[in-house]
Amino acid sequence: MSRLSPEARAPFISNSELDLESSSDASSKKGFALSSAIGITDLFPRHLTTLDAYSFTPCGYSSNALIRRGDTADGKGVTYSAQETSHGGGDGYYTIHVTPEEGWSYASFECNVPLRTHPSCQPEDIPDLRTLIRRVVTIFQPERLTLTLFISSEHSNAEDVEGETAVEAAHRAFKAALMGPQLFSPKSFAKLPHAELDCVGQRGGRLYTRTDKINYEFGGYDLAFASFELR
Repeated sequence: MSRLSPEARAPFISNSELDLESSSDASSKKGFALSSAIGITDLFPRHLTTLDAYSFTPCGYSSNALIRRGDTADGKGVTYSAQETSHGGGDGYYTIHVTPEEGWSYASFECNVPLRTHPSCQPEDIPDLRTLIRRVVTIFQPERLTLTLFISSEHSNAEDVEGETAVEAAHRAFKAALMGPQLFSPKSFAKLPHAELDCVGQRGGRLYTRTDKINYEFGGYDLAFASFELR
């Protein structure tokens, strides 16, 4: 994701007069507070998430999270640091890196948690692919973004109940997330200070348009690739 909106970049820029404490512990605590304030801690259900975040001075952000599923979840909410939890691992992860400087702002989100392509009715469930994309885009509000999804060939070639392959379902989810009707009200993400300014799928009256759609076939896995840009 590149060319983040000014509202999305602002939380990742420190106030040099107020943020004089630059120790690793202080940066981690500030990173966790920032993650909670802008909605990163709500990308996945809190009781499944173990988050370690770092806010840099004068600007920048990095976080890593372990996502637990099924019987391994303890239901106690977001854990501050991976080093402070008794669990030894996770079923998946996500990692975020942000460079907020004007002119070359950039954010990346990487995740290996298996996601459905059809929406879930339970808010405590792992989000489906379309919902997760919209949550991430709502936080960072990029002008340009690229989506890539790796899919095992075993699953990619199998058709679902609607008669489409996993790669086709992924592209449908990409398009629906960024070009379709709004999935959730900004009120449901009230922690995002900019959530009420622009709906997902548009920014300042500009709409996302898909500029590339590519399917790659490799040995053992396939890749769905798509690029979008505000026009």
